[in-house]
Amino acid sequence: MKSNKTAISNDIVDKKIERLQAILDSVSSVILEISAKGDILYANQAAVKMFGYSQAEFKQKSVADLVPERYNQGHQKYLNPFFKVNIEQSKVAIEGEVLPVLHKSGQELLVTIDLKPSVISLQNSVIATLYESSKLKNAQDRLDNSNERLRVAKEAAQIGVWEFNVTTRQLIWDNQMFLLYGLDPSTFSGTPSEWKDSIHPEDRAKGLEMIGTAIEKKVTFDTTFRIVTPTNQIRYMKIYGHPVVDSKTQVCKVIGVNYDLTEHFSVQENLKQSLKENRVLAKVAEETINAVVLTDVLGNITWVNKMFTRISGYQLNEVKGFTPGSMLQGKNTDALTIKEMSTALKNEQEFNVDIINYHKNGQPYWLRINCQPLHEQGQLVGFMSIQTDITDIKRLEQDRQSERELLKWTGDMAKLGGWQLNLQTNQVIWSDAVYKIHEIPIGSEIDLENAINFYVPEARPIIQQAITLAIEDGTPWDIQTPFITAKNNKIWVRAVGTAVFSDGIVTSLRGAFQDITELKRAEEQAKEASRDKK
Repeated sequence: MKSNKTAISNDIVDKKIERLQAILDSVSSVILEISAKGDILYANQAAVKMFGYSQAEFKQKSVADLVPERYNQGHQKYLNPFFKVNIEQSKVAIEGEVLPVLHKSGQELLVTIDLKPSVISLQNSVIATLYESSKLKNAQDRLDNSNERLRVAKEAAQIGVWEFNVTTRQLIWDNQMFLLYGLDPSTFSGTPSEWKDSIHPEDRAKGLEMIGTAIEKKVTFDTTFRIVTPTNQIRYMKIYGHPVVDSKTQVCKVIGVNYDLTEHFSVQENLKQSLKENRVLAKVAEETINAVVLTDVLGNITWVNKMFTRISGYQLNEVKGFTPGSMLQGKNTDALTIKEMSTALKNEQEFNVDIINYHKNGQPYWLRINCQPLHEQGQLVGFMSIQTDITDIKRLEQDRQSERELLKWTGDMAKLGGWQLNLQTNQVIWSDAVYKIHEIPIGSEIDLENAINFYVPEARPIIQQAITLAIEDGTPWDIQTPFITAKNNKIWVRAVGTAVFSDGIVTSLRGAFQDITELKRAEEQAKEASRDKK
């Protein structure tokens, strides 16, 4: 009799386990059970879908296999707190940490992870819950849209991007950072000491202090210091950093950029050293493609080069003894920029500004000015400004802005918007007009599966078939159909779509979306008028 009860009890336990297994496999979040050694003890079906491994393969994997190589030394730091004390006594919980993970194919994914101690396992383990963050996904999508432009800009400006994770004490560098510092990425482990050792000994305290201040006071920093490369080259590095706070208003990471100012400082040093030697100064400054202006301590012009004359129209004898502002500024010169320059000069500080000046003939032009105070033996002797004519650049920026405003205005007037769907990532992009037609807040998360429910029931199969045909053989569509907005307003829309191919494969769909309610109303009125005449 006792044996039967035991069998029945085991059967009940097995059924409960099967039911729990079914529940875990049905949830959309990834659930992993991880041992103290980092081994994967359990993975649900969502994990199989996210990472591409079967459940059998997961049993042969560890956490190190699921994160990019650059994080292999840092992932254990998230697990260690759970195993320092008895797991049953541990109240440790890590929530909302953002990490990249690695798909079986090698593709990186950005996820949010929660870690909690396991209360049901016989082993010392933790439960990890992973899910994609919609805010991060939207931000990543927007970054991806401008990725090519960013890449070109970074390469042209030789800007290195870095990130410091305050929790894991891990540094992440892009390729340009390694080029700037002359370090080998394959031997870089991402520890702060590697960066510290690269700083010039005389500037090391300054570099460490600014990072500490940024984290403690949650302030950005913008400074310059020297580094020493492995080949003992001294470089001047411009560094900008910005602290990022988490939901608890604590600084969780600092991100920023570096770029090399060595050439810039070399030019300044050369000019400073040759200030007393007019022939050398003229030789260097006259050959540059930028305008060069030297002033005394009061800001009065003492010397200009030929490029200054070419840009402004003024000869040296016409401006000598005058301040640049009294000769070159006019009605459209920005007052705040003038104040910024005046304050910097008063405080003997450098400044970088874009400003409108006026040619001798009265024509305005844009200048980008970098001005540096000049010292000799610790005493201010004047200022040197290097000026670049950026009129064409500004005009191009204004033309592009006008084009964007015109497109937006035209779209709003015509109630016409654009959309795109990346079939490889399921990334969806809507223009503002498309959000407005749907009557949902601009920038809201787009639920791709439910988006078709805005169409009236009889139109949904038509839309689904059109999308299927476009994906299969690139057939475009142009459909007019009734539509119900998020605010339950009944309208008519025109949906136009086409396939985009890459190497003969449809990789995305894009098209237009327009509110044609007024057009349909006009058509009905015309039909009624025609019937009345009969």
